[in-house]
Amino acid sequence: LPGVARALVMEIAAEAGVPCREAHLTEAEWRAAPELVLTNAVRGVVAVAVVDGVELPVPAPGPLARLLADGWRARTGWAAG
Repeated sequence: LPGVARALVMEIAAEAGVPCREAHLTEAEWRAAPELVLTNAVRGVVAVAVVDGVELPVPAPGPLARLLADGWRARTGWAAG
């Protein structure tokens, strides 16, 4: 079932009024991001703390990751990450 976790997380974001899009990020884009999350059906929502040895500005999990993980937990009944 490709994209089931991603679709659910994007739905949770939309319901919370958080802009969300699926994209291939350039290095400049992810370096400028305050927070990044990954999704998959096994782990749900995973906050990214470091990319290529560079720490993101907001310590993981940040407010966005927490909001999405809480929504994941509410919808699925299991803890994300």
